[in-house]
Amino acid sequence: EYFLKICELLPAWGYHQITYKLHPGSKRIAYYEELKRYLRTPVDVTILQDAPLFGLMEQADFIVGPTSTAILEAAVLDRPYLCVHLDDFSLWPPLDSEEVPVAHDFDALKRLIENREQYWPRARRAILRDACGLDPDAPLESPSFTQRLFDNLSRWLDGLEDAV
Repeated sequence: EYFLKICELLPAWGYHQITYKLHPGSKRIAYYEELKRYLRTPVDVTILQDAPLFGLMEQADFIVGPTSTAILEAAVLDRPYLCVHLDDFSLWPPLDSEEVPVAHDFDALKRLIENREQYWPRARRAILRDACGLDPDAPLESPSFTQRLFDNLSRWLDGLEDAV
């Protein structure tokens, strides 16, 4: 349902080219290709399974997706990630805060898309600072950046496991 709804709404809002990246672990590309037949809106939807996420993000104007570690990657690449969260599960900080708003319905998603230039810089800073443990003002290209990010994410994930 989410896939069809997004593919119908984005063209209605003026976005006619969509790349839908599946999680690498789910081998369901044929299922999504079949779902495309039910779209009522003319839209160019490319469904990808194993394409490199960073490369796709670098080409994107913005990313719409669920809660995912892809949010962290988008923050590193400075690509607006507009998080859609349609269930009742709690979110990890800093998501769903004043700094990092989350769309809980499609009207809220439309507002996030329309206002992404105003919202994203502050959200990116909070994600880099609070979720990645990085100084958002420091250059991210340093040789130790990947290791620092990995170490901070490992500590963050360990904290989540302890909380569960």
